[in-house]
Amino acid sequence: MPSEQRHQLIRQARDRPAPLTLVAASLVSAGAAIAGLDVWVAIAAAAAAVLSGAQVVRTEIVVPARTRATVRAAVPIRVVGASSQSIVSTALQYKPGRWLTAAHAVPPDASAAHLRLADDWAAASVIHRDDSADLAVLDCRDAHPWLARLTLEEPDEGDTVRVIGWARGAERGAERYVRIALDYTLQSETDAGDLVVTGPNPQVGFSGAPALDVTSGKTLGVLVLFNAGQPTAPHLPIPLQEVYIASVRRLPEQLR
Repeated sequence: MPSEQRHQLIRQARDRPAPLTLVAASLVSAGAAIAGLDVWVAIAAAAAAVLSGAQVVRTEIVVPARTRATVRAAVPIRVVGASSQSIVSTALQYKPGRWLTAAHAVPPDASAAHLRLADDWAAASVIHRDDSADLAVLDCRDAHPWLARLTLEEPDEGDTVRVIGWARGAERGAERYVRIALDYTLQSETDAGDLVVTGPNPQVGFSGAPALDVTSGKTLGVLVLFNAGQPTAPHLPIPLQEVYIASVRRLPEQLR
């Protein structure tokens, strides 16, 4: 069996063990009943109940909790460039004081970078940037209580990836920020290991927005690029946007 196929089967067994558990327990119960081993019937039933209950806890409690933590760990980042123009993107705290975003969201000539924590802006500095991967890691000394969990694994083609980003707007003349969640479908992986997804047009401010695997609640990477779909003929609908996710696997191991 190819390693990729074996990895996929292991991942499916880990993420969705309930069907396998019930099948195994049924086989054990049937065999024990035929052999007259009533105690093994009870053991198999208990094992099925425990493992099925663990799956319910994971899907109904653990994964939603991880997702909520990631949503709150993503905040707006405002950078003032060399032209004094303010650029707003999204950054994600994945370790205390460590923030992940797109490298192009914090250009080298930026004079300042600030994260929106609670109702104030906190200064942050770039400690790692990889322009080829379009990833940057920032350091911020101000505390923020929420952390996201990263994953080096990837979902299967056709799975849903949720991107959480911030958009800037105005209300009655006052600047405001709106958190938006958009769902995309995983299509493929690039030669560099980044993920290609399709879906709606990302909002302005989504650069650096975390992309979550909805089955685990963990972060796969951050949004770095999108190509607007173009109709192939005037009477045809516009294709879905092609969005690129820079994988966290491209971070140096010491920064993951």
